[in-house]
Amino acid sequence: VGVAIDLAIHDLDVMNFLIEAPVKQVYATMSSILDQSDFEDHAEIMISFDEDITGILEVNWLTPYKRRQIEITGTDGIITIDYIDQSIEVYGKFAQDIQIKPVEPLSEELNSFLCKIEADEEPEITGEDGLKALKMVLAANKSSKEHSPINFR
Repeated sequence: VGVAIDLAIHDLDVMNFLIEAPVKQVYATMSSILDQSDFEDHAEIMISFDEDITGILEVNWLTPYKRRQIEITGTDGIITIDYIDQSIEVYGKFAQDIQIKPVEPLSEELNSFLCKIEADEEPEITGEDGLKALKMVLAANKSSKEHSPINFR
């Protein structure tokens, strides 16, 4: 698979979790720079949500270092989350540094899933959540191939 299914799908899932508004449209550009294979090594994806919210995502296998960050921009400031060093910074009207306890994310995810299954409860992240993220990344792939936005409804 290319970088979109490998990496972007996780960020699209985070967007869905944070925004909680229906997706209206997906637009993407992708290509392969390094080896000109059938699979893309960089992707730029723009998601239009209801309520005039836009998510912009850039993923690639090109940079010589790991960088995993998300920035949330609002009318009163910006929140920056660094997944690698597990830090959160808030800039603007409510500026502050937020201290979080570092954990191993995959271990936490698996423990949460197993605890919910053992308790016969619905997992925090459902199969429907995963399917929605997959539909978004497949729409992004289609948009890139067709050079056109894909309506999501």
